Amino acid sequence: MSEPTINWSAYARHYDLLCSHNDSYSELLDALSSFLSSADLPENPLIVDVGAGTGNFSAIISETLPDSNIYHIDANREMNLRALSKYELHDHRNITIIESDVLEAKLDSNSVDLIICINCLYAMNPQALVLEKFRSWLKPSGLLYVVDLGREMKPLDWGLHFFRRAQKKHYVFEYLKDAIRGREVVKQNRTTRIAQLSGEYWMHDTIEFGNILTQSGYNLLKLEPCYRDYADLAICQFAQ
Repeated sequence: MSEPTINWSAYARHYDLLCSHNDSYSELLDALSSFLSSADLPENPLIVDVGAGTGNFSAIISETLPDSNIYHIDANREMNLRALSKYELHDHRNITIIESDVLEAKLDSNSVDLIICINCLYAMNPQALVLEKFRSWLKPSGLLYVVDLGREMKPLDWGLHFFRRAQKKHYVFEYLKDAIRGREVVKQNRTTRIAQLSGEYWMHDTIEFGNILTQSGYNLLKLEPCYRDYADLAICQFAQ
């Protein structure tokens, strides 16, 4: 798997700061919490969060399903350290951090009840091989919950969206202050766009996203655009 163009360590240092202004990101967190609350999972499920980053989604899993066992998998040390500080602060003892590239991670076959993969599959080339790896981990009844950035990243569009939201909520000064502090995130988002346009990062529409999932052996339970139509959400089950 080729090294990603984006500097994930630089991204990690300011990621959570700007996420606090991103209502679409909050919607992703809420959607995952809602899914977990109603998902048909066994007692004490094993859940794997791939590309877990600074740990926000693993933390939601731990809060929603405190009896679960969670593997946080991410290859970036800076991301993992920031996640670890959150887990220790909030006493998320059921989360284990595995610092590894997804294709090099060693998990038992047919052992995982649910895999979460939020906005990182696009950077994991080749996607078909990663999805095959997921299938090898999942139990026959296992689920895959995946959100993936598929459309061209447009930092100016996002910046205007955040600014208008700040105007509506009457905290423009606070947003501008955080935007200046978190300008590294904007820089890395521009890098993401360059990598998308060069073909290094995978771009897709909703139908193409669904097709690769079904071709990789998954039954689609849900498929829809999300994240201001920049990404797609799919809930899949291991096709038996």
